[in-house]
Amino acid sequence: MFAISTFSGETDTVPKPREVSTNQLANALMKHSERPGKDGPLWSPASYGLEAARANDQVQAICCLVLDFDGGERPEDFEQAWKGLECVLHSTFSHTPEHPKWRAVFPFAAPIPGGEWEQVYPRLALPLGRGCTDASCGDASRMYYLPSCPVGAEHFAIHHEGKLLRHDDFPELEFDEEPRSTRSNQGKSVVDRYNAEVSLAEILEPQGWIFHSKRGGQERWTRPGKERRDGLSGCSVTSLGGTRGFYNFSANADPLLANTYYTLFGLDAALNHHGDHKAAAKALAGRARGKEEPTRSQPPLRSVNGEGATAELGPALDLVLNFLKTYVGFPTQYEPIACALWVAHTYFMEWAECSPYLAILSAEKQSGKTKLLDVLAVLVHRPWRQIAPTEAVLFRTIERDSPTLLLDELDAVFGPNTAKNHEGLRALLNTGNRRGAKVSRCVQKAKSFDLVDFEVFCPKALAGIGRLPDTVADRSIPIRLCRLKGTERVEKFRQVRGETAARPIREALEELRDALILPVEADNLPDALDGRSQDGWEPLVVLADAAGGGWAAVARAAALALSARKDAEEESLGIRLLFDCRRLFSTSAGDAPAQPIATAMLLEKLKEFEEAPWSGLDQKGLTPYRLSKLLKPYGIKPKDRRLSGSTVKSYDPADFADAFERYLDSDRGEGCKSATPQQADVSEANPKGNECCGVADSGGETEGIRLDDAVGAPASTIAANGEEEIF
Repeated sequence: MFAISTFSGETDTVPKPREVSTNQLANALMKHSERPGKDGPLWSPASYGLEAARANDQVQAICCLVLDFDGGERPEDFEQAWKGLECVLHSTFSHTPEHPKWRAVFPFAAPIPGGEWEQVYPRLALPLGRGCTDASCGDASRMYYLPSCPVGAEHFAIHHEGKLLRHDDFPELEFDEEPRSTRSNQGKSVVDRYNAEVSLAEILEPQGWIFHSKRGGQERWTRPGKERRDGLSGCSVTSLGGTRGFYNFSANADPLLANTYYTLFGLDAALNHHGDHKAAAKALAGRARGKEEPTRSQPPLRSVNGEGATAELGPALDLVLNFLKTYVGFPTQYEPIACALWVAHTYFMEWAECSPYLAILSAEKQSGKTKLLDVLAVLVHRPWRQIAPTEAVLFRTIERDSPTLLLDELDAVFGPNTAKNHEGLRALLNTGNRRGAKVSRCVQKAKSFDLVDFEVFCPKALAGIGRLPDTVADRSIPIRLCRLKGTERVEKFRQVRGETAARPIREALEELRDALILPVEADNLPDALDGRSQDGWEPLVVLADAAGGGWAAVARAAALALSARKDAEEESLGIRLLFDCRRLFSTSAGDAPAQPIATAMLLEKLKEFEEAPWSGLDQKGLTPYRLSKLLKPYGIKPKDRRLSGSTVKSYDPADFADAFERYLDSDRGEGCKSATPQQADVSEANPKGNECCGVADSGGETEGIRLDDAVGAPASTIAANGEEEIF
């Protein structure tokens, strides 16, 4: 049995003790309750004494290791590290498929005394969390929300059965001892100074390690021979005594040992002196006395915070911007800024977790779409021009070459008469903007078939007349072109001449690609952008911030101008219907509460909006059946009511309130907060739910979570609506 504590809310400081079995805890964590907000009941793996308040120094014992992953990591990346261990994984309230946020819970074979937690936690969190976890999980008294999600949101829960976690199976955080002979008369050794002053980059980069990312002050690195995007191999770590060091996860990072801690001095000794600490200390002492030069030259680190490469990125972006404006006429100042940053982004894909599509659109032909693709083709990294490629050609070429895809004539692919023939291509585009996205195919080898995963993540520019499919447009930065006025002039573009003129720009970007170290995340992204737009603009804003000068400000201005405002006609049909219903209810009710309205009357009023599509929808216009199908995903259904002396199907405006708040922007009265409402008829599309992959089904009614108390206390239940029944 496990001793845990429960709390009624975030401000509750009085723990309520509970005892649960392994299965009871797993069952509770496998069920999500749906609620409009994050607030709700919480639990803690800590137990307290009688009448003790929640505080670290009051914790008697801890029964589980809990790790939070909020940086976009995915559970499958940790399968090898967790193999054979009992654990429950569940998504947290702010999880989205595009940016996963989740929690892993590992029950202990024996509880950890509260006084030992500070020493035990880093021993477990580093090898199991791979440097990706939220550091606050190390607080002994931290509380965690029981699994919940917004109403209708996607979520997951996975239970891996195995042995309970034993902290003795993991080595203690012990660093290498420094050789005594290095201590100076002042009592401070050259090793002390080396550990305090040297950077990980100075040690690892000459050995071929690649900087991966930095989070919460912790640097994460990828070993030689492994691409940065494939994952982490080690991370920086600081001991309880303040010693800076490095923790190596990888079993393939010779000469470093797997799952081993190194001080920075020990790391230098292992990599450069075959693990001989005395030889490493002697070399350091010789350098300190000025009698010995370093055994290898150390090129200066070129980073976004120093001089050198950073000073060159701004002028390179200026050259790209001027080149684009020389040959292409843009309707505003913001489109060429976005295009210039996107061109640079194609050279720095290894630093990006997301790549926005460049959606080059126009209302009519001869507006410059193909010309812009021609210009981009001489500027971007590894250009690949295509018109109507097959799905197989796309994913095989992306896997082999990691190109920059420049796809023209997309209106011919997704036109009204051809779109149904290219659903596979649209599915590829719906996922190919995120790192790690793959498509799986059976490939014949000899007389058998192998299941092969193909990478589909690469930068993509898509050009066409009209509109892209909604799901593709939502992942794109719109570049809307129009025909030039008679007074507007740009130079004609000739391929050979353009190639020659663009060569110095490409060479400058190639040089910067090998020199720059970029952060993975950008600061101060505009709040007016929705989550997916922020994901798309983030790698471009990172480059703008690195360029310095005025690029940081103009990049954010371009993001707001191009991606913040979404006109009502660009939204899905369901969002447009919500928008028009809200207009109708607010107009007809005035200051009084809106009353239920008969379905026939609602249809009649909707068709009076001349700019709306309802009167010409399909062949019969908007029908009662089509109306109910459009509103069903938002939880809105017609009901029988007695109106004007007869019983008719009708809608209550009060039933729309939740959908209005979730999907419509109240500040401007149009647009949406989420492009993907809850899917209708999930059971028909996937009658088995998600059981085939071991994930809890997110469809249907959410039942209460029960923690059956084995010591006689009442059973504890958290209702799906978030009301407390156990506290």
